[in-house]
Amino acid sequence: MFWLKNWHLGIYREKMVGFGACYGNPKFPEGFPVHTSQILGIVVDREAEELRLHTRSGSCYRAALAELDPGEIETTRETLKGAGMDAELEECLAFGLQRIQEYKELEEWLALGMQRLLEKEEQLENIYFQ
Repeated sequence: MFWLKNWHLGIYREKMVGFGACYGNPKFPEGFPVHTSQILGIVVDREAEELRLHTRSGSCYRAALAELDPGEIETTRETLKGAGMDAELEECLAFGLQRIQEYKELEEWLALGMQRLLEKEEQLENIYFQ
């Protein structure tokens, strides 16, 4: 089983496929941008907070909801809608958006904390070296 990160769903050659950075596939370097073969099935794993994309080639890709590309949410939504898979998966996309926002807020909080630590370090250096 492989991982897609910074992923989204879309249409390629009139088939639903997944796009993203691929991990765990010996055919590609880690993080290599790929598109899957045609997606034949999607399994929602609520506990793991991910989708499992089963493809025509027999591969299975894990796609964490928090790794959904924020710039491609509408494309993913439209792709699922066109495939008649929008009901339960729409709820998952909303959950993924929530997780993405939580991670952004955490990153901002950590960046602010790091900035404050650096300021304190600079103050201490100024005191120490005077």
